[in-house]
Amino acid sequence: MYRKILPIALTALFSVMMIGCTEDPLSPDNPTMKAEVDGTSKETTSVTAIKFGSTMNIQGSFSDGTNIAIGLTGVTDPTTITLPSTGNTASFNIVSPLKSYIATEGEVEITSIDETGITGNFSFKGLEAGGSETIEVKDGAFSAKFQ
Repeated sequence: MYRKILPIALTALFSVMMIGCTEDPLSPDNPTMKAEVDGTSKETTSVTAIKFGSTMNIQGSFSDGTNIAIGLTGVTDPTTITLPSTGNTASFNIVSPLKSYIATEGEVEITSIDETGITGNFSFKGLEAGGSETIEVKDGAFSAKFQ
């Protein structure tokens, strides 16, 4: 009898343990930004979100001297925003040597927003400011408290 019950019990225990190991969802209480930029994964907890009336800026700064900046206007509820559009933009920036890639197409999906913080997902293709080089930013996600 134990030989029949033991495999079932172990399978159930293992399943419960695996469910407990899933990644926590994004939350403004745990600021983070992550994305894949031209095939390179980036992740940081150095994220700022600033809100001025209906305008907000979210920026994640990575340890390699790069950052992703997202500027939004008029967002008050969860929604999907096409990039670029009036008052809405995103960019990937290299600090040294100074280079910026401005979104030419893409989107930002706001999954939650309230007076204290914001979470969302993003992807975009960017064109080098004043140049012809392009990049692709995909599988992006962010969470931050408003300062």
